Amino acid sequence: MIVDTPKCLGSEQWLGQCPNINFGSSDCPVLGEDFGVFCYDEGVEVRLADNASPDSGRVELKLGGMWGTVCDSGFDVYDAQVLCRMLGYDGDASARRQSGLSSAEVVWDLRLDCLGDEKNVQDCRIRLLNRTCPSSHTAGVTCSFGRGRVDADLRAALGNLDCGLPEDSSNQFLTRLARVRGGFPPSRFDTPWLVSLRRTNPREESLLCGGTIISEDFVITAAHCLTRAGRLNTVIRVGDYNSDFTEDSEQDYFIDKVWIHEYEDEHGFNDNDVALIKIERKNGRGIRFGPRVKPVCLPRCMTTMPN
Repeated sequence: MIVDTPKCLGSEQWLGQCPNINFGSSDCPVLGEDFGVFCYDEGVEVRLADNASPDSGRVELKLGGMWGTVCDSGFDVYDAQVLCRMLGYDGDASARRQSGLSSAEVVWDLRLDCLGDEKNVQDCRIRLLNRTCPSSHTAGVTCSFGRGRVDADLRAALGNLDCGLPEDSSNQFLTRLARVRGGFPPSRFDTPWLVSLRRTNPREESLLCGGTIISEDFVITAAHCLTRAGRLNTVIRVGDYNSDFTEDSEQDYFIDKVWIHEYEDEHGFNDNDVALIKIERKNGRGIRFGPRVKPVCLPRCMTTMPN
């Protein structure tokens, strides 16, 4: 063993030219942390198998002259978008775990990590998995020539929202004194989509985590917040500017359901650290919106985020 991270740039002729190589020393003493590589000279081909329709099916890649399925570990819509682009589709794409057993020769124990705008999976980051992927845990995609359906479905689920626009608070306060030089304190109206997750305890109530409103029924937060406390011991508080005072704009909601990312902590602490919360409605209504409580705007599907 040499080092944990050689930090190679990829243009080196041999491993010893990598900038972080230090022969004779090791910072990776734990057994089982050794790494492997897969080498091939040919390009990558893709096809869909076990498909009920021409634009939907199990993903199969041809690597080194052999066809194999792709493990669904971490497989997401960005990976699906690139694979569908290789198949000639330029519209929406969705990813899923393909049901049933594959008849392919092998299951490639690798994880794709595409950004969604690559033209070929060879341009994506690819990580070899250090475990065997079951043949029933393979990736499937549905490709389309049309655009906008995913966004339309999402907006239909969330409803027509006046999102992401805080109230003008310029006239709400007489002074804007700041303790940070050149800065200013946020007003009570600047971030109406923020919520606090609070631990309920008969003897003591404490602040647990933060979250963001995305609709009158749904809040998004970090997954580890729920794994530590559990939904029955947590309430969602909206409209809270200063947790040390009661401001008559707070609303508390119990949690109805929680969906934690299926690959949370799969490859390390806080990996895929996201959870979706459905609040428990009161008198048939969800979160009440107003100047101090509003949802945030969500990006459209496949939006390229700035670096």
